[in-house]
Amino acid sequence: YIKEYAIYDLTDVQKFQQAYLNKAIKKSLFGIQKLTFLDSEKLNEFNCKFNYCVSCYALGEFSTLIKNKYIEYVVSKIEHGFILWNLHSNQDNDITILRQHHPNLEVSPEYPCTAINNLEIRF
Repeated sequence: YIKEYAIYDLTDVQKFQQAYLNKAIKKSLFGIQKLTFLDSEKLNEFNCKFNYCVSCYALGEFSTLIKNKYIEYVVSKIEHGFILWNLHSNQDNDITILRQHHPNLEVSPEYPCTAINNLEIRF
């Protein structure tokens, strides 16, 4: 069982997530004991205590600057992960910085495909 989750997201989105997840956890049979919402404005304070990352469509939507900070400060310190990567608003689709931190990335087209050029990334 995974006993602790942490979520980086926009503040308004976190309010919605918190309301929903707090109710869901009370009914959960999966042993979740702690849910932490982390401030996306303080990525450099990430303390590296989590071993798995799930990111669905967020990274590909960030500007290159924010995406690179998130990868450098957070994703680079996590041992394993699954990322659904989409190209959004003409942002670059370069995953080179991910490969610098996780050289054994497995990259494949998203299946089922929800948009052209979406990727599934595993490390």
